Amino acid sequence: MSTGVAQAAGAFGALGLALLVVATRRDLRVAGLAAWALGCAGLTVYLAPHGHHRLLAAAAVLGEGKLKELADLTGGKGVVPTGAAKVKTKARAKWAAERLEEAGGKDETSGDDDEDAETSG
Repeated sequence: MSTGVAQAAGAFGALGLALLVVATRRDLRVAGLAAWALGCAGLTVYLAPHGHHRLLAAAAVLGEGKLKELADLTGGKGVVPTGAAKVKTKARAKWAAERLEEAGGKDETSGDDDEDAETSG
């Protein structure tokens, strides 16, 4: 998808959102919602990492549980990989050390650190 098409999709979505907010008739609001959704879908296709469109679409449609079930049937991994680098901070190291102490010395730090960051505030 070209940059121009992505810009048009963004503008279409913005106009749809404006129509959704401003319109008083139900049919116009539904049309605005549809335009906003189509604009968002166009931007999503443009912004998705190159080469992962089908995998991301499958994850969005199936959800995590069904994706793992499908992976068991097909021999895949059942996860959508992230391209983001894992951030190392002093706080995460401290949380990992606290979890290690709570576990009685067992190494149970293989969980995702993002969950801890969200719950700790």
